[in-house]
Amino acid sequence: MKIIDETLALARKECEKFQFDTTQTEKMLAAGRRDLQRELGRLEELIRQQPFPLEQIHHSLHALKGLFLFMGNPAASETCAQLEQRGDALVEDEILKLLSS
Repeated sequence: MKIIDETLALARKECEKFQFDTTQTEKMLAAGRRDLQRELGRLEELIRQQPFPLEQIHHSLHALKGLFLFMGNPAASETCAQLEQRGDALVEDEILKLLSS
């Protein structure tokens, strides 16, 4: 997914900026990739359920918001925060847009 690749590139730059050693950086990036793939996959499954499990979707968006922020992608984090706050007005198409970015 493009959003995962972009986030990992941003995280790598931050690690380089703080001069983390290669082993630390690779471990963090591997864990970040795993966690982002898992949570984005979970979100994708949730939006396909009927009835729409809004509370679970909000939990997933909240988790993604933190992951993106931690990994140095504030734009993706803000997108998740905005979707999370939309409440009942949450739109499946907007989540799909996030998933496809």
